[in-house]
Amino acid sequence: MKKLLFSISLATLLPVVAGAEELLLDESKKTDLEISVYRNMALVKDVRNVYLPDGVSDLAFSGVAEKMKPESAVLLADGINVLEQNYDYDLITHQNLVQKYVGKTVKTAVENPKTGETTFSEAVIVAQNYGNPVLKFSYGVDTSFNGRIIFPEIPSDLRAKPTLAAKINNSKSGDKNINLMYLTDGLNWDTNYVATIVSDEKLSLKGWVTVNNVSGIDYKNAKINFVAGDVNAVVARPMMKSMARNMVAMSAGVMEDSMDESMPKQQNIAGYHLYNIPFRVDLDDNQTKQLSLLGAENISYKKELHFDSPLYFHYGNSSEFEKRAPNQVYIIKNSEDSNLGIALPAGTIRFYQKDESESLQFIGENRISHTAKNEELKINLGKAFDVFASGAITSSRKLSDNIQEFDAKIKISNSGDKDEDLLVTQSFPASYQILKESEQGEVKNIHQYQWKLSVPAEKDVEITFSVRVTYEK
Repeated sequence: MKKLLFSISLATLLPVVAGAEELLLDESKKTDLEISVYRNMALVKDVRNVYLPDGVSDLAFSGVAEKMKPESAVLLADGINVLEQNYDYDLITHQNLVQKYVGKTVKTAVENPKTGETTFSEAVIVAQNYGNPVLKFSYGVDTSFNGRIIFPEIPSDLRAKPTLAAKINNSKSGDKNINLMYLTDGLNWDTNYVATIVSDEKLSLKGWVTVNNVSGIDYKNAKINFVAGDVNAVVARPMMKSMARNMVAMSAGVMEDSMDESMPKQQNIAGYHLYNIPFRVDLDDNQTKQLSLLGAENISYKKELHFDSPLYFHYGNSSEFEKRAPNQVYIIKNSEDSNLGIALPAGTIRFYQKDESESLQFIGENRISHTAKNEELKINLGKAFDVFASGAITSSRKLSDNIQEFDAKIKISNSGDKDEDLLVTQSFPASYQILKESEQGEVKNIHQYQWKLSVPAEKDVEITFSVRVTYEK
């Protein structure tokens, strides 16, 4: 049977007809729940079962997210046509009750602290004053009433929980699964990785997804998916039908995935990466939860020291520097050959290494961006301690108004007990030509030149070079 789908902006909705009998779809009616969490929002897919008679009925989805985007809500079920829907977020609170009863009569109760006797009266609420009502009694107006207010009943437009109310037309009576999908703020996630150095060439990597829920609702026994990638979101715009269909397609694709594996299953969808957690999760409001994302052993890596020379090449400049430490960079090829080869969401990676007593020590951390399969990770963990560089421009010659030649040297000292690989990068303010050099290097780009060196333990290595720099006229 064809599924009918209808979504309209909240600003154009009409209220549910007063007095109509409402079918409440509360938590007890829930049959399935799935959440796809993006970096700054989430797609909630909530399925509830209810008996629907023929014809027009009023439905109330109780317990939706307080931060839901009402314009994104989509109701789906076989044989129904959605006529209108409203997001009711006025909850039963003292302030809301006072506001609803402005201009109406309520009962009041004042207790005598000495005798414990309660005196009841009646008053009209003439102003709500942010929950501190102004009351008109038969004897006058009280602006600081210190008793209790007793309301005759709860107004029909106040809810115990945020509720999506809808008026639907059903073509055939019977038990039906009503699918509600909507976007909500208040859910976000990030990734944290733990890299443990095993040897000079191998490390292990553990990944965790950290998800934070401040959406105003508990999610119980939910399927959780995480979407990696920068999804564009438009603020305060109604959801188009094409978008809704894409959401339905995404939902169907996720539901068909096998959830038998111990680690999250990964799939590509519309240029993003989707990670399916293979077990049900309880995610309470105001809770931060960590879920295992990946675990890999014996990953190949290499460590390099990267040094950017601060020498500045300008005619007449006597640029020099002393004892500058290079950066320690860990390089991981995200490939199957390196025993990895999966898309890695952006996050923070922290490195640990055992000391001589086999105790793990923290050695640095950094952020990584989204890293696709077969890309290379270069992670800077801070400055080296045992290696430092010094350098100077030793002479310069002016060949013309815009052409200069320079002689320079860079000395690398390694006071540690291990050989170190070092990449030295020298920048130039204009186009350049290396005339001679003591160590063979290579052009990186139009303004940079690089040398790859191996610096023996407790030794020095010196680079001397001459360069011709041509400035723009």
